[in-house]
Amino acid sequence: MAIALLGRVPSVASIALVAVVLSAPATAATLSFGRDEFSPEWNSSAANTLCTLYQNIPGYGVGRFQQEAGRGFELEFELTHGRTPQGEVRLLLLAPSWKHNRSRREMAVAEDSDGDPFVRFDSRAAWEALHELEMGMLPTLQYYAQPQEGDLIRVSLSPLEFSPEIPKLQECLAKIYPYMFDFVEDSQFFFDTGRSTLTGAARERLEQLISYIAADAEVQWVDLEGYTDDRGWRKKNDLLAEQRVEAVKQYMMDAGVPESMFTALSYGERKPLTTNRTEEGRQTNRSVIAKLHKRSPPTPEEMEERFAQSKVPELEGDEEELKPKPKPKPRPKPTPKPKPKPKPKPKSEENQLPQQKRFIELPEFPVKSIM
Repeated sequence: MAIALLGRVPSVASIALVAVVLSAPATAATLSFGRDEFSPEWNSSAANTLCTLYQNIPGYGVGRFQQEAGRGFELEFELTHGRTPQGEVRLLLLAPSWKHNRSRREMAVAEDSDGDPFVRFDSRAAWEALHELEMGMLPTLQYYAQPQEGDLIRVSLSPLEFSPEIPKLQECLAKIYPYMFDFVEDSQFFFDTGRSTLTGAARERLEQLISYIAADAEVQWVDLEGYTDDRGWRKKNDLLAEQRVEAVKQYMMDAGVPESMFTALSYGERKPLTTNRTEEGRQTNRSVIAKLHKRSPPTPEEMEERFAQSKVPELEGDEEELKPKPKPKPRPKPTPKPKPKPKPKPKSEENQLPQQKRFIELPEFPVKSIM
């Protein structure tokens, strides 16, 4: 049975190693890593997208508390010595010699890392470990390594000189962005057919944009573009696209985003995002695109040019799909048929009528003789 101590560690850690070795296989070697009590060297780094409080561990790697924009607080150990975990990785809490009344306990178990050089513990375990370090305890990583079967690895974080760095971490966490910029840079809000009412999913996404704009002062302007599918009249779709853009804009303004930050264009059905031949394509076109920019907004002249272009139908690509709808041709009026000329009547009929008119039957009167 061999015990290898790389670097100097607090004496309580050395004592605790004996108990571990006793329970390990006879051929196992227990390798312990940690800072000594004279050079704990806790450091912090602060940025709008990442807050870190870390300690370099000689011969092993780095142990760090960190939070990245859009993610939760976590405790991470980075392995650089090559002995990656085999099976479960346990986070233990050990007590230094001056805290003899505290017993060892297990805080968390990480999933099998499958050769990953990073071992991470979730927010609950990270905050608990941070609190115990403030109280002078020793959060300790423990696992069996590969490829050396049975080698027991233990890595302890030192609590010495830890407390002075905590205010720096807290200040950074208070200012960290809620998301990474690429997560909110482009957004698409979908609408139901013929409607301009924001859906629940659209409101949830808008809240993410609003919280990011409030945190990141580098965001200069928000560009909105409204679209529809090709169902219905073109003029009606132009108005519907404007109403959808206005719904998105008004929601953000009600949350405190200044009106001066917005630029808006409505394309209606003139420049579809994709084909209108499928239901999926029509759903994609019934939307508003929002883009966040960290550069200066366009000048009024540039906006006028963009507005003029937005009213020109797009004819690139699938021309049959994107070209303007042709007006229906008026039906030609039917050519009236000429009236047939009346047939000439036979002469016998023409002569009979006058003769019939000349012969009129006169009543008979009695004839009296005059004498």
